[in-house]
Amino acid sequence: MGRRALQQAVPSPRIRKTAMSKRKTSRAAGKQTRKGARGAASVSPQQQFADLVAAYQAGRYEEVVTGATRFTTRWPDQEAGWNLLAEGQRMMERLDEAEVACRKAVSINPESAEAHNNTANVLRDRGAMETAETEYREALALKPGLVEAHFNLGNLLLGQERLVEAATEFHAAVNGRPNEPLYLYSLGAVLGRLENYADARMALERAVRLQPGYFEAHIELGRVCRELGEYDRSRAAFEQAVALRPESPRGHSQMGTLLQITGDLAGAERFGRKALEIQHDYAPAWYLIANSRDFSASDPELEEMEALLEKQDLGVTARSLLHFALGKAHSEAGADPGLVFRHYQAGCEAMRRNMDYDIAGPEKLMDDIARAFSAEWMSATRTTGDPTDAPIFVVGMPRSGTTLTEQILASHPRVHGAGECVDLDNLILSKDAASGSTFPEWVPGMPDNELAMLGAHYRSRVVDPAAPAERVVDKRPFNFFHLGLIAKALPNARVVHLQRDPVDTCLSCYMQRFSEGHQWTNDLKELGLYYRAYAKLMDHWREVLPEGFMLDFSYEELTANPETQIRRLLVHCGLEWNPACMDFHKTKRGVNTPSVSQVRKPIYRTSVAKWHRFRGHLQPLLDALGPLAPPNRE
Repeated sequence: MGRRALQQAVPSPRIRKTAMSKRKTSRAAGKQTRKGARGAASVSPQQQFADLVAAYQAGRYEEVVTGATRFTTRWPDQEAGWNLLAEGQRMMERLDEAEVACRKAVSINPESAEAHNNTANVLRDRGAMETAETEYREALALKPGLVEAHFNLGNLLLGQERLVEAATEFHAAVNGRPNEPLYLYSLGAVLGRLENYADARMALERAVRLQPGYFEAHIELGRVCRELGEYDRSRAAFEQAVALRPESPRGHSQMGTLLQITGDLAGAERFGRKALEIQHDYAPAWYLIANSRDFSASDPELEEMEALLEKQDLGVTARSLLHFALGKAHSEAGADPGLVFRHYQAGCEAMRRNMDYDIAGPEKLMDDIARAFSAEWMSATRTTGDPTDAPIFVVGMPRSGTTLTEQILASHPRVHGAGECVDLDNLILSKDAASGSTFPEWVPGMPDNELAMLGAHYRSRVVDPAAPAERVVDKRPFNFFHLGLIAKALPNARVVHLQRDPVDTCLSCYMQRFSEGHQWTNDLKELGLYYRAYAKLMDHWREVLPEGFMLDFSYEELTANPETQIRRLLVHCGLEWNPACMDFHKTKRGVNTPSVSQVRKPIYRTSVAKWHRFRGHLQPLLDALGPLAPPNRE
């Protein structure tokens, strides 16, 4: 705990005037000045407390506990002494005693926000998260401006994956103390996880300006800029991180991921190996290397990764990364499908255990969207959106061919591939905040002029009028949630919907380690249920969207007859034929998706009907897909 945090946790006490401290007789004063009577008795409680605070800041926690115990014995009615004693005990992991001290502080002053905040810290450390949250909220009810309580509550919520709530608390902490790098970093990191990359970048850039040596902030800034497609800025941030801590594998590994995205697979592998030179069991580096090169059955690194899995102290995240790396490597090496699948399954199970997730949530959301964008609403609502024809939306399930399709389009000289834009999501979140409800609840009452404004705002964020390309591809697969809104706000846009065999799509999702927001990919049954809800929503869109607005585009047909299907794609998007679209793998651009290595190669068909190799392991998925699953065949 830093100096400022300590001042909030155990603020300079307003020492109450006790009968002992009021004695100012000449006899008492004389005794205190006699030789040999100096020491603790002659030091004021304020000075004793200040000395203990200094010891705390120096990390001398045993001294703090000893001194604070004497302090509370001498002045038992001083809340600040109990707060400090609790903090010292907490830092020494003496949590039972710390809680007793916290409760004593609260009993002395039930209106003390600091005492409730300290109590919450102890409860959090003991794993009593629900009670800790109650105490943090009590502290904030008593003192809304207690920034440490906002920050601590934000961290508690973050640990529970309640990202939106955590961001709210970090925002409050930053508003209360805008020049605190730790708060700015925490806000930027959670906004990055929420894919609000522009605001995340602002917070992180401020953090590193205030504290240029902030390694973690440089790492996160590099990651956020990488997601924004600002690769030069991302590289600069990672270079700074490596310069600050050349002995840390993180900076090297993150730089490797950037190079992988920009097509330099050899460079990505090189940085991954630099990370392993520093820490041989650094799982992110093994995962990076596995996704930057091909493997053979005799590859010695297969045994190295398998051996690392035997380590008892391997964390859940590291174990998951190694399993996914081994699944990919063994698959390329031609290993038995059972071995390949077991690695992917173990990786998914490790991730799923850390998630609080209910598939009923997305199922209900997709049903609600279909009801909000009913045929009646779609026909009754005027189409008065922004007139631009620049956007091309490529949508569909992840791993259905959306990245390949974007790469083909982006190879056309009139088209810019913008990647997975989050601008529409952010505009919808802004509308949620303004309306006090969540999408799609506010859709039925949305005025026509707001639809036009939404389209104009999206255009202003995504379409650069000065850019040479006339058309922009937004390849965010989950825009399939928003097709009704897009049709009204951007009626001249075009939508390309990727379709791929349901089992191949789901299996590819299962075998891909997504970083955020794809919880349903880590369980075969949940995968099947999610796919069914998605397919049901797409059936609805086909009924209510304007004719010619959306093209269903088959991955299997594209790989079987590339030129025919690419010509069909370009016609739908209002683009003339260009042979560069056939040579998409030669196009130099950043690709920040799991398909980064695939789009560097010509079209291939080895992923078609891949699921048959794993048929014996997929029954939960096939059952969940129900009528969407193919006929049972061995």
